Amino acid sequence: MKPLAVVFLREVEERRLLLLMALLLGLVPLVLSLVPGLAAGHPSDLRQAAALGLALVVSLALAVLLGASGIAGDLMAGRMGFYFSRPLPAWAIWGGKLAAMLALVGAASFLVLLPTLLVEGFTASNLFRPGRGLELVPVVGSLVPLALVLLFALLGSHFLAVAIRSRSPWLALDVAALTIAGALVGSVWRSCVNEGLLAAATTRTAAASEVSLLGYMASSYVLAFVLALAVASAVQVSAGRLDARRGHRLQSLVLWSLVALASAGLFAVSRWAVAATPQNLTAAGWVRPSPRGPWLAVHGPVRSRPGFFSTLLVNLDSGRFVRTRAGVSMLGAPEIQFTPDGRLAYWFEPQEGPTSPVELKILDLTDPRALPRATGSVFEIRPIEGLFTALLSPDGRRLAVVDGRRLVVEELASRSLLAAREIEGDPFQDRILRFEGRDRLRIEVPNQYRYIRPMVLRGGFADQVYGTEGGLRVRAYTVDLRSGGVREAARIEAGPPRPGWWEGSPEGDRGVVLRRDSLEVYDSGTGSLLSTLAGRMELFRFVPGGLAVVQRDDDGKGRSLLLFDRDGRQVRARLALPGMGLVALSEGTPGEGWQVMARPKGAYEALGQTTPWKRWRMDLAAGSFEPLPDLRLHLLASGSPWDPEAVRAADGVAAFEAWGAPVRIYLRSEGFGRFR
Repeated sequence: MKPLAVVFLREVEERRLLLLMALLLGLVPLVLSLVPGLAAGHPSDLRQAAALGLALVVSLALAVLLGASGIAGDLMAGRMGFYFSRPLPAWAIWGGKLAAMLALVGAASFLVLLPTLLVEGFTASNLFRPGRGLELVPVVGSLVPLALVLLFALLGSHFLAVAIRSRSPWLALDVAALTIAGALVGSVWRSCVNEGLLAAATTRTAAASEVSLLGYMASSYVLAFVLALAVASAVQVSAGRLDARRGHRLQSLVLWSLVALASAGLFAVSRWAVAATPQNLTAAGWVRPSPRGPWLAVHGPVRSRPGFFSTLLVNLDSGRFVRTRAGVSMLGAPEIQFTPDGRLAYWFEPQEGPTSPVELKILDLTDPRALPRATGSVFEIRPIEGLFTALLSPDGRRLAVVDGRRLVVEELASRSLLAAREIEGDPFQDRILRFEGRDRLRIEVPNQYRYIRPMVLRGGFADQVYGTEGGLRVRAYTVDLRSGGVREAARIEAGPPRPGWWEGSPEGDRGVVLRRDSLEVYDSGTGSLLSTLAGRMELFRFVPGGLAVVQRDDDGKGRSLLLFDRDGRQVRARLALPGMGLVALSEGTPGEGWQVMARPKGAYEALGQTTPWKRWRMDLAAGSFEPLPDLRLHLLASGSPWDPEAVRAADGVAAFEAWGAPVRIYLRSEGFGRFR
């Protein structure tokens, strides 16, 4: 180490005047704080800001100046021969000069700050007060990237100085290699942005203190580039010695070879990052089960990819999965949706980045070889103008979209416009779309807000959130898709100004208003009130020929399932469910008809776990319930842990989107397959 120290001390000695100049520059912030009117009553703030800015400028300027002259300048002036004529190893010459340049940059920056630090230390400044001024951890944390930037500036200026001043034809290789590396990095960056890595790094889905995967990739590539510059500089000094052109040639070959390896690694990591599988998910950010069949849409964080969330369509029966970019858009595009028969899944993906226009994608879930199909239907979502709502017709041929106040209906195959109308009401409130046959669309516009529904499973119904002035009102329209005409079909006034939530039946002929202490059934065609069911209703579901309602008992210790006729006027059957905490209605397996499934209390603790569920077969015609053997079901919901092995080992899956939403049950047929 003695040869390195000798070179280091000689370099510092030759440039000692730089330190004196830096100390003199440090007096500038003190002088500025004394100028009348300039400090505006806050001289301490002015001193600190001026000293910090001046230190940054000095450090960056010195890094560039010393990098360009420290080695390249001596080489071109013939002064490098002094070192090589001594018994000094080449590594000591390179290391000593580089260490001296770094030390000079760091010392000069500190000397610029020193006068201000001394003044602040002897005054009533907040700079050194605990909790109000400088904190050790943030300061050290900010010095690390700053040191990396200065090292990059120093080594980069050295590389450019050698390349330019050597007048070597290899400079053309440098330009070409830099262009190719920049194009590759730009391509990787665009790919990461399109796949949602940038959205994950800039939204609150990642923890505030967590560094995103994109941050790790960028910092690692910059660090690799700096290391490549350092190695190339060392090779230039040790192998090129006094021959400038030979040194430049070796420097270029080493640098761009290492940069090529780093770029290939960056590309490989970017491909690995987005290639998430069901086994890679650590939790279910949100879950959406298909109305029928074994498909499940799940969105959640990915293991070993900080801040990145992936959206997958998973077949719980065969194990097949399909990656989507449904969660990439940052403009409020709908999540994955299914047609009522569960045959098709559809969603919207950004064409490029997370803020670009979105395109409709459709996947045929009945075809085991099908891939997502781009439809060419592109929409530009404007969140400030209202919510974006979309519905695909059951046959997958037509698409209805409400974007704010504008309704658009398209024929996907021919790309023809079937209807385009303005919709009344608050564009940020809910819009419920329903195709009634091939040529008619029904639109229900309640004065309620989407994504806000009663969390009845948690025992609450928030008055301050769901109450609306004048009561709940629903206006229904029908759109004739052959003529494009729109008419008002019904106007429903749901009683006094008490909180309530509107949902319509799948057939569109009935509607229900769920309140804190009652449930009201309406005729959606005429808007007339058919019946009012008193009691604490937790959830409801229309079944063939009737309406099933889960009611909490008066003592709050149990629940009951009530089976009404379709108008809610007559109780056809009642099933007591004492001690049950979660109730679901399922069509069951083929030939078994509708079933009631319930599990004991403790649904919150059972999230992501497999637990026993009670079962009854529901005879809709006779109004009776027949007990069936228990099943072990795996409970999935938004925010629950995700465990593929536990899912495969269960008899089935119970899944729902949010608290208060109907629970959907999928029972395995011949056992779950492995996800592939």
